[in-house]
Amino acid sequence: MELDHYQFFKLLEPESLEKVRSEAKKVSLGVGTFLYYQGDINQGILFLTKGCVKVFLHADEIGKGEITLYYITPGEQCLVNTLTPATATAIVAESIEGWLVPTDTIRWLINNSPAYRNFKISFCAERLTQIMHLVEELRFKDGSTSP
Repeated sequence: MELDHYQFFKLLEPESLEKVRSEAKKVSLGVGTFLYYQGDINQGILFLTKGCVKVFLHADEIGKGEITLYYITPGEQCLVNTLTPATATAIVAESIEGWLVPTDTIRWLINNSPAYRNFKISFCAERLTQIMHLVEELRFKDGSTSP
């Protein structure tokens, strides 16, 4: 299994690693494929080994625009599809390959694997910081300083 981009896989306990290996499904998708839409309940978490995914918010009305939250590249995970339901939309920006790990397996890892739990907490903090920087840029972009 080609999950070398994720350093924590080398730290997983043998039981956890075996569970992921036995339950993950190989995924390959082309540019323009939607992985999930805002409001979807996801059935798994994608671990990219190749390619790029754009995660964004879009206006309810067509033509009102969108805000790119971040891009997912190999070694990273999505934060908004960890939440149920998804709080943003994701589309393949550059053809992807990777592994889809079922939601139940992720929940099991969170409860049973200190290595995965540490990875997820660190990663969530990193993504939250990126989103906060985006909010800061948007807030001050028009010159306004009041909430």
